[in-house]
Amino acid sequence: MYEKEKCNVTIKLGTHNGSFHCDDVVAYVILADLFGNHTLTRTRDNKLLDEQDIVFDVGGGALDHHFTGKPYRDNGVPYAAAGLVWRTYGMQLLLKLASFLTDDERLVVHQEMDERFFQGIDAVDNGVNVDTSIPLISLPLIVNGFNPPFDSDEDEDTAFYRAAGFVKVIFHNYLNSRLAQYRARDVVKEAFKNREDPRLLVLDKGCPWLETLLSLDRNEEVLFVVFPDRHRGYRIQTVQKDPANFDARKNLPESWAGLQEDELGRVIGIDDAIFVHPARFIGGAMSFESVMKMAHLALAE
Repeated sequence: MYEKEKCNVTIKLGTHNGSFHCDDVVAYVILADLFGNHTLTRTRDNKLLDEQDIVFDVGGGALDHHFTGKPYRDNGVPYAAAGLVWRTYGMQLLLKLASFLTDDERLVVHQEMDERFFQGIDAVDNGVNVDTSIPLISLPLIVNGFNPPFDSDEDEDTAFYRAAGFVKVIFHNYLNSRLAQYRARDVVKEAFKNREDPRLLVLDKGCPWLETLLSLDRNEEVLFVVFPDRHRGYRIQTVQKDPANFDARKNLPESWAGLQEDELGRVIGIDDAIFVHPARFIGGAMSFESVMKMAHLALAE
């Protein structure tokens, strides 16, 4: 696949015209990212589709799902074009965008992206209800909004490319947030190895740390993490028991909850306090010395 791009061969992509949905827009973004040089033909003319190198979300081929007997995941979620393209080409795209991953890590990220990004898109496109107790503005709903309304003269292909530009930013932001976990792992591992107090992890820089820490800290020793904030001072944060919720191994002291600056500083005994969140999962001070005092007081309580 990469040889074609290196040789500047233009890959011809094909999908349906008319109204578009999130699955075909996401599928296009992945393929365009992977192959670079490409053309896109949006049509339902089978003769034109037969001339394309890769056809998705139309035509009844391997990257379509509009037929009886369409593929399903093991958990029962049916595939749509986005998930099918990711299943087929996602590993190649990860090799291109994240060559620092090991083969095993690439497999993990590929599966994580399917579970956390693609399955919801595919489910919505296939008419599967995605349960949530609170209505959320979803990516499929936002992408549908790029379709020209009934009284608009905007060209549908132009609208499709506008939607694709938006989705590309969303996709890359989400993927990069997952990859950041792996880029930061050595920072977290080094800090974990060099702990002076086994209950406290001190990082030299702010980075994604939770998932790496949970994998390292099998005995659940670390209760708080200290790190520099990107914009102002230092932070102390609790360690969640699980990434999926905010239940902490140990909360910051109740007497600090919701306090800020001078009021917080008087309680703690520092002159550069910033805040402690009312939910007691994070707080901060301007200096490293002060945030470390917060950590030691929190550990002692």
